[in-house]
Amino acid sequence: MIARSRLVERTASHDDRELVEITSHIDRLISEIQEKVLGIRMIQLETVMARFPRMVRDIAKSQNKDVEFTVDGGNIELDRTVIDRINDPIMHVLRNCVDHGIESKGERKKASKRTRGHIRVVASKQQDHVLIEISDDGRGIDYNAIREKAVERGVMTREEADSALARELLELLFQPGFTTKLEVSQTSGRGVGLDVVRKSVENLGGSVMISSSLGGGTTFSLWLPFTLAIIDAMLVSIADQTYAVPMGMISESHRFGSFEVKTIRTREVVQLRGEVIPLIRMRTFFGIPEHDDSSEISVLIVQSRERRAALAVDDLKSHQQIVVKSLDNHLRKVRGISGGTILGNGRIALILDVDSILEA
Repeated sequence: MIARSRLVERTASHDDRELVEITSHIDRLISEIQEKVLGIRMIQLETVMARFPRMVRDIAKSQNKDVEFTVDGGNIELDRTVIDRINDPIMHVLRNCVDHGIESKGERKKASKRTRGHIRVVASKQQDHVLIEISDDGRGIDYNAIREKAVERGVMTREEADSALARELLELLFQPGFTTKLEVSQTSGRGVGLDVVRKSVENLGGSVMISSSLGGGTTFSLWLPFTLAIIDAMLVSIADQTYAVPMGMISESHRFGSFEVKTIRTREVVQLRGEVIPLIRMRTFFGIPEHDDSSEISVLIVQSRERRAALAVDDLKSHQQIVVKSLDNHLRKVRGISGGTILGNGRIALILDVDSILEA
C-alpha cells in the first residue's frame, strides 16, 4: 500500500503517458489483491460468541441463578486480529453481568421480575466501527455504593462523592482494582476490574461506555474498528503538517467565511442548513497560533455517536487509503492522536482521534 502510494505520487510528477498507464494498472491490481486479502481475514462475530453460552450457564449455576443468554448480529464480520483480541474483554463483561448484574431468584421475585435473568449481546455496524452492546436486566449499578467505596479508598472526599454526577461515578469503575463487591469469589472481587476491558479495547482503537439504571439493568457498549490495518482517510493540513482523518467519522466537508462563525456562551459555532454545530479549531487544539488573515475556513463535519462538530483545518488535501501504524505506549495517551501512517513521499502523517477531540 505504501509502495503503491509512492509510485502514484512519483508518476504524477512525470509527463510520461506510458508510465501513467502502467502505474494505473498496478494500482488496480494492488487494490484487487488488498480486497481479496482483507476478505479472507474477515471472520463472523459468532465465532467468538459461540464460546460464551456455556460459560454464562456455568457461572449462573455456581451462584444459583437462572440466566438466559442471547446474541443478535453474530453475522457481522470483523478482522481476524480484532476477533482474537476481543475475546477476553467480552468474557470479562459477561462475568460482570452474571455476578454483579443479575440478581438471585429470590431478589428478582421480590422486585416483581421473572426469576430468569436475561443477558443479551447485540452487534451492529456504525460507520467504520462495530458496536457491541452487552446488557442485562439485573439490579443495575448502585451509585451510592460507588460513592461509599470512593470515599473509603480515598479517591474522593465525602463532599466530592455526594456531588458527583452519574458519569463521573461510572468512570471510577474503570480504575484499577476498584470493585464494589464485598466478598471475593472466583468470578469477581479479586481486584481485576473493568480497567482490563477498557485497556484492551482502547489498544484496538476502540472505546467503552456504560449506562445503567438502578433496578433496570446495565449496558456495556464496546466500539470496535472493523480492521486494524487499512482505513480510508482524508488528508488535511494543519500548520504545514499533514494529518489523516478517518473517512468513517466524516459527514461532509465545507468552507465557511470567517463572518459566519458566531459565538454562543464563549464557544464558537457555525450554522449548516439550519443546524448549529460547535467549531473546533485544530490549531488551537494543538496549541498553534491561528492565522490572522484567513477570510475562509476549511472544515470537516465529523460525527462520533451522538456528538457532532466542525473541525477547522488549514486545507483539505486528498482522500486515500492509509496503512495504520500504532504509536508507542508512552504516546498513546496524547489527546487527539490515535496513530500514524507513512505517506507516498515517505513522510509521516498522524491520524486524528476524533473521539477524544470531540470530548475536549
